[in-house]
Amino acid sequence: MRRRVVAQVAGLLLVAVAAAFAVLPARWVMSWVPSNWPLSIVDADGTVWQGRATIAVGVQGRMRTVPTPIEWRLVWGSSGWLPRPQWYVEHPWLNGPLLLTPGVSGFGVSGQSLEMPALVLSTLDARIAAMGPGGVLRATWPASFLGKVQRAQGAELLRLDWLNASSSLTRVRPMGQYVLTLKQGEPGAVEMRLETTEGPFLLEGSGVIQGRADVNFEVVARSAPGVGAQTQAALQDLLATLGPYRDGETRLRYRANP
Repeated sequence: MRRRVVAQVAGLLLVAVAAAFAVLPARWVMSWVPSNWPLSIVDADGTVWQGRATIAVGVQGRMRTVPTPIEWRLVWGSSGWLPRPQWYVEHPWLNGPLLLTPGVSGFGVSGQSLEMPALVLSTLDARIAAMGPGGVLRATWPASFLGKVQRAQGAELLRLDWLNASSSLTRVRPMGQYVLTLKQGEPGAVEMRLETTEGPFLLEGSGVIQGRADVNFEVVARSAPGVGAQTQAALQDLLATLGPYRDGETRLRYRANP
């Protein structure tokens, strides 16, 4: 009897929450995205229950609006004997719906992947923008929780593949394929590693994200060993644009503090 009463009370509370979400304006979600992310919601319409939003990607001062808005709808999933709210988020870049599940201290995020034009990289740094990046970026991540949670050290958080990479500064096509991985480091830290999987233009780097936005990332760019003289010459403008060129390589350092 007592369990039934508890279930009824919980059900009434869920109905009340659902009714509140049904009328909350969609612009309310604009405050959900952390200010230190290279992503922001610039406009939204509808309700928190069902709506759409225009997003922008990039760091402050370099943000660019994504042409197609994201869309979402709230559905009720199953969690034992109580239903739970879940948001289905859809966008042409996503390779399927993204499922967000609210929790006490954050959001559960379903594993998914997305593909976007590599030109998005130009919103992160002026040096990258100057190289005129081309190709496709594919981001892949496992199911995870955004909030206060302890992750095992070494757990992969995100993999970013730059496929058929090109630059407007060189006729070499493609100039390479690259992989950036983000893994859980020591508590409060995320480790970054950049590797070249193939191609005549090598990019190698490593770095750490400390706390919410303290970033320290270093990259070395150079021609791959054994490439022909013509290919090396075709890559010189690109290497010079990325930074000071010395001893056959260019070193890039990226640092950001909150």
